[in-house]
This record gives sequence, C-alpha cells and structure tokens, in this order.
Amino acid sequence: NDKVAHAVTFSVLAFLYSHTLGKKYGFQAIVLLAGFGILIELIQYFLPWRSFSWLDWVADLVGIFVYEIIHRVKRVLLKKQ
Repeated sequence: NDKVAHAVTFSVLAFLYSHTLGKKYGFQAIVLLAGFGILIELIQYFLPWRSFSWLDWVADLVGIFVYEIIHRVKRVLLKKQ
C-alpha cells in the first residue's frame, strides 16, 4: 500500500535524522521533516505524471510520529536502567 510506504519511509527518515542530530533532535526536526513531506507533495502537484495527495502527507506525518513515540519510549526506558 502506498500509504504504508510513505509512513515507513518517513519513520526511517526520522530515525536517520535523530541519529544524525543526536541530542539536538527535537520539535524543530519534526517540523522540518513534515515540511519536507509537504514540499514533496507540492512538487508532485506540478508534475503531469504525479499527483498531490493530502493523505500521502498524513501518512508521512504518521510515520514521523510513530518514530517519535518509539524514540521517547526508548529514552524513558534507558533512563530507568
């Protein structure tokens, strides 16, 4: 499914971005990733063989937030050790 591919791709992007930024990863990084997702959709609007889809962007956001939840749970669990 296309939406699952969007979510997985943006989860991986969030993972890579968080590991690149380390402790600097936070709200700004999430906003940047969301902006990247909407930028991709806007570019597709102007391409005749592609199409803009709000649902694709929502799937991107779901992927980002799934990673964010995993990332926060991991941090809490590591602090307890």
